[in-house]
Amino acid sequence: MESSHTSVNLTEQVKHTTDEFHLTDKVLAVVTDNASNMKSAITNELQWKNFVCFAHTLNLIVQDALGLLDKIKHVVGFFKRSTTGMDKLVAGQKITGLNTKKLIHEIVKTTVAPINIPVLTEEEWTICKQLCLVQKPFEEVTVKISSK
Repeated sequence: MESSHTSVNLTEQVKHTTDEFHLTDKVLAVVTDNASNMKSAITNELQWKNFVCFAHTLNLIVQDALGLLDKIKHVVGFFKRSTTGMDKLVAGQKITGLNTKKLIHEIVKTTVAPINIPVLTEEEWTICKQLCLVQKPFEEVTVKISSK
């Protein structure tokens, strides 16, 4: 489609295609991605039943998680590459009475505050904990819906 992908233009294109194949009056439901323009074209303009694609939704969830993982890799990589950063992290742990080199959220946050690297929010830390629990089922579902 060369024109802008507005719901009105999408409606015209879908209607033209279904008319061409004499299917317009036979459509019961349409599966689309999660884009609001697509959902609007199908439900509001054409007034057909719309279902969002499960695989697309799953992909969006995984892509969000991967973006968060990139942020985590950046933070962890900083401490692995920077002896000064690691020294500050260890010093912060000692101040709080901790005797470990694990990346502990509060200490990471205070250590990187003056440095220009991303810091995970409380919500992102919570998501990370949950992500650890749900990664395996997502892999299994992805394999099942992708198999022959």
